[in-house]
Amino acid sequence: MNTNCKVQEYENTVQAYQAVNSLQNAGYTKDNMYLFAHDKNISKDLTDTTDTQNMGVSEKGVIDTVANMFKSRGDELRNEFKNLGFTQAEAEQYEARLDQGKVLLVVKDYRDNLDRYL
Repeated sequence: MNTNCKVQEYENTVQAYQAVNSLQNAGYTKDNMYLFAHDKNISKDLTDTTDTQNMGVSEKGVIDTVANMFKSRGDELRNEFKNLGFTQAEAEQYEARLDQGKVLLVVKDYRDNLDRYL
């Protein structure tokens, strides 16, 4: 279980966007926030709009970055969750929520008061 990251689920992109703004206003940096959606275009738009982090080479590593080009979107998402430190079971659980149309916000290195801003 990853105790370094907090995951919050949202019904839509508007709620996720509002949460990112709320966290930023509370002093959290966007460098520690990752937004996930199953649809790659929605995920990219969310990341661009909120200026949150992409899963880059530093998180994934070169091999995973190249390998993801040949994987299904579900495999890619599960791999990204694992690269953030989640177990295989957790990665599968979060990817299943994305399959259902949810948007997930992952906050790394969070403080104890995080829940009041989500």
